[in-house]
Amino acid sequence: MVKGKKKVEGKKEKKESSKSILVFISYATADANAFKIAEIAEGLTAFPEIADVLYWQEDLHDDIWTYMDKNVGKCDVFVYFCSPNARKSKPCEKEWHAADALNKPIIPVFSLLEYIPPLLRPRLGLQIDVFNIEENVKKLRELILKKYIPKEDLTIPLRLTHKNKSKIIHAKKDDHFISPIIEFCMQNNLSIKNILVTTTGGERVPDTQFDETISAVYSKYGKEFTIQIEKMQIVANFKVCLVGDAASGKSALLKHCIEATYDDVYTPTVGVDYWVKPFDLQTKDKHFDIVLLFWDFGGSFEDAGEKKELLNESDGIFVIGDLTRKETFTRIQTGCVPKLHKVLGEEIPIILLANKSDLKLAITKEEVEEIAKSLGIKKVFFTSAKTGKNVEAGFKSIIPPMVARALDVL
Repeated sequence: MVKGKKKVEGKKEKKESSKSILVFISYATADANAFKIAEIAEGLTAFPEIADVLYWQEDLHDDIWTYMDKNVGKCDVFVYFCSPNARKSKPCEKEWHAADALNKPIIPVFSLLEYIPPLLRPRLGLQIDVFNIEENVKKLRELILKKYIPKEDLTIPLRLTHKNKSKIIHAKKDDHFISPIIEFCMQNNLSIKNILVTTTGGERVPDTQFDETISAVYSKYGKEFTIQIEKMQIVANFKVCLVGDAASGKSALLKHCIEATYDDVYTPTVGVDYWVKPFDLQTKDKHFDIVLLFWDFGGSFEDAGEKKELLNESDGIFVIGDLTRKETFTRIQTGCVPKLHKVLGEEIPIILLANKSDLKLAITKEEVEEIAKSLGIKKVFFTSAKTGKNVEAGFKSIIPPMVARALDVL
């Protein structure tokens, strides 16, 4: 965050020129002087379009993890200064992963291409000239304006309908017509395969026109379309968060579920880790192709409100308690779950995993079930990350309530 006299002047200018773009800069603190982060931030805020530039500094009140949790979700454009130091920095890695997960436009800034993480290399970036700050700021501003998508530009409203479900999706003019269709299908857990699109008048939109721009299809057919699915195959991704006290076994449970391994050495998670696990689920008349995107929150979950940006758009929550420490369930009952309900609503599916069932227990099964009942949690699994007991079943159990809830969203 830019400080000092020029910061005050920037606030005054904001009123006069309707600044709107919020930029987050991620960098390794060891590179602050080499990249001249403060000067670049100050230069960017001098432009009329940029409201503020957020970046962590050692003299800020918040620690780096809290600052990241509060601000990455707020930004409109994420700028990542790539370097050997940044590649080794856990905070930097978590920041750009979080930005990517939140679909933020990311601009890699680098001196050598090899410093850019492989997943970010396809992104349009800026090769910096450390001796020409003014030129760097100018080019970076141009990239920010190119990547920033103002809400007012999403001007074409398309109404998509399937059976009794209908939604208006505001789509960018230059996007392919298939984009809002994919969005609608994902929101309704409908198969993206085998779809037919017709207008309200019954005219079929050929598949060949799915790659045309939305404005072209809009001008030819109008703005209302019906989506038909030839067979019910539910394909969906769900964001699922794991919360609970430090050392309760959140990461160990995920590791066993995804990799079928267990490590006796405890390594605390710092910030948030991300895991992915596909599941196939077959019922009498439906086939589910589900991918769970796990967000593993490190440490204790003392204040759900502070993590609101990262919790947003969660489809389900696993709360982990440690059966060898009764106080972890007390905190689940008095703090964690009530705060989750406050942030996400009481309808969010929550599963309680009572972990370390292979060890000497400090709380009875009946006590755990009573706590779950008092919180409105319908399913409890007594798990062991070490033996694998109930791990797969526990994680899989959240899929039906999430699917049922998603199908009723629209």
